[in-house]
Amino acid sequence: MVKSILTLLVFTILLMFSSYGLLKHIHAQGKYDFLISLQGGFQHTGYSSNDEYIDTIQKKHGDLTNTRVVNPLIVSFEIYHLQGSLGVGFGLENQRYSTEYYFVDGSKINLNAQVNYHNLLLKYNGDLFEPFLGIGTGTYSANVNENLNQTSSAESTEAFMRISNRHSHQGKLGIRMSLYSYCGIMVATYSISAPINVPTENKKLELGGDSIVTGIFCQF
Repeated sequence: MVKSILTLLVFTILLMFSSYGLLKHIHAQGKYDFLISLQGGFQHTGYSSNDEYIDTIQKKHGDLTNTRVVNPLIVSFEIYHLQGSLGVGFGLENQRYSTEYYFVDGSKINLNAQVNYHNLLLKYNGDLFEPFLGIGTGTYSANVNENLNQTSSAESTEAFMRISNRHSHQGKLGIRMSLYSYCGIMVATYSISAPINVPTENKKLELGGDSIVTGIFCQF
């Protein structure tokens, strides 16, 4: 349902802005900016005090053999109302990542997570650089697949869970630089709080964390 709504929204916005006359009129008025961006980078999910699940698994199945760093993919749609060089806006943002956690005894956990955020945004239109910041809320959901070896036998147990957090929060700070016409590059840092409770251990797993991402954008 959410995917269908987002697809319809994006299609409607692109259809509106594909009209040359409308786009020319908006730029002449200088009142609105519409922005699309695609970003990727690194996010560390293990710093939060809300994160207990992985530590609990390590006590039973040995140390984690890889890191808690994941690689999020972020797609953003933003619209700003401009007053001089200052822009205030609203945005929709989808973030997702997949990772696997491996433990010393051969146990494994697969994790697929995604979130849809609604953001309030602020930016400054400089001659070359465009600093921006935003805060938002959304719903983080995750598919957690446990494949854990039993300590008392050679058998293993498998559990699949779909878990949601409807009270996820994020803050972001970054800067954009135009390179050609209306497009350019950007870098941003995110801080996200999105703990979920994993029922097999009744412990929290932090899906968010601190991240740094880079990407491209186009602004109309």
